[in-house]
Amino acid sequence: MWSCHRHRATLALARVPCPHVAAMKTIAIFAIPCWISLAQHLHPEPSQNEKPVSLYSGLGTWTHPIRTRSAEAQKYFDQGLALFYGFNRYEALRSFRKVLELDASAAIGQWGVAMALGPHIIWT
Repeated sequence: MWSCHRHRATLALARVPCPHVAAMKTIAIFAIPCWISLAQHLHPEPSQNEKPVSLYSGLGTWTHPIRTRSAEAQKYFDQGLALFYGFNRYEALRSFRKVLELDASAAIGQWGVAMALGPHIIWT
């Protein structure tokens, strides 16, 4: 049973939920889906003024083989994954977008973009 401090005595006898709690539930039911639908449109788009993404040296030798026809796409994916795990989400996003530019059929590039744009331990 839901109750509040203002109406506890009268509502306890009638076993009726408090109007304040009912109002808060109604607001939550409508506000949460609205917030989620708006959040999906708040992602950074590539700027026209930024330099094109390039391969960086010194990110390690770790690789995760993907199904692609482009050796460059494989390199950009590995770079994106290293940057993502190093908490550089924006540069990882740029690398994953480059994977899709080089090989649009590489579905793992879409996965990388979704991971870079999605919620993470360091939520910004």
